[in-house]
Parts: sequence; structure tokens; C-alpha cells
Amino acid sequence: MQNFLVAMERVELGSPMNRSTARKVVDRELQAVVKDSMLRQFLLTNLIEDNGIFRWRVNLKAIIDNLHHIIGEFPFKDCGVCSQPTLFIGGGDSDYIRPSDHQRIQEIFPGATFQYVANAGHWVHSEKPAEFLNVLFNFLKENNRAKS
Repeated sequence: MQNFLVAMERVELGSPMNRSTARKVVDRELQAVVKDSMLRQFLLTNLIEDNGIFRWRVNLKAIIDNLHHIIGEFPFKDCGVCSQPTLFIGGGDSDYIRPSDHQRIQEIFPGATFQYVANAGHWVHSEKPAEFLNVLFNFLKENNRAKS
């Protein structure tokens, strides 16, 4: 994540250009670090025009400087426990929900189950929508029956 943010911060955006050119320039510059074109397209949604000059919508420096507070302290202290059935859906090609994280997650979500969709990255719902919905609906059906 930090590498992506630093790459975004390094993109030179000071020259006036049209939207199409700006997106092409940024996409080309990010390719060296952000290999996944879908992820680059997502990052490009944060590119906005301000009086003819493009800039990032988000404060990249603040995010980079505080990233350890944002993602580095899970599980959060004193956040409580959710004992309801909880489904974590991950992409089989993503390392965002690693099997090594399951125990830590289950400390906060003891009713957690984990499902992985093959050949999907982080955005399972976008990359494999039918498979994502199938996993989700099966979970909801099973848990609705358990309440009955």
C-alpha cells in the first residue's frame, strides 16, 4: 500500500493538460509500481481537476505519514467482540486476508468464516461478481436457516 501511495505522490501533475492526457500520463507513471490495471484505474478515480491543473483528491502525505495508524494496528485495542456470524470474502490471488490472519480476526469475530474466490484479486465483487454473490447468498441462506 505504501509503495502505491508514494508512487502516486511522485507523479508530476503541475502542468495544465486535459483529462484524457492526465489519466494517460498518471497511468503510465504508476505502471512501474502498480502492475494491476484494475487497481490503477481505481487509483485514478482520486485524480481531480482544479483550475486546469490535475491533483490528487486525497492528502497523500497525511495518509503516508499515518498509514501505520490506519492499517498497522489490527486488531484494534478495546474494540469489542462481534459474536454474530461474519463472512470474510477474499480473492484467491490476493494477500489481503491471509490464512495467517484468521486467528487474529477470530479474536474479534469469533463467528467468522472465510471464503476465497479463485482467480480473483482484492476486488472480488468487481472481478468475479457472480461468484462473489453466490458465496454471499449461500452465507445469508445458511445463517437465515440457523435463526429459524
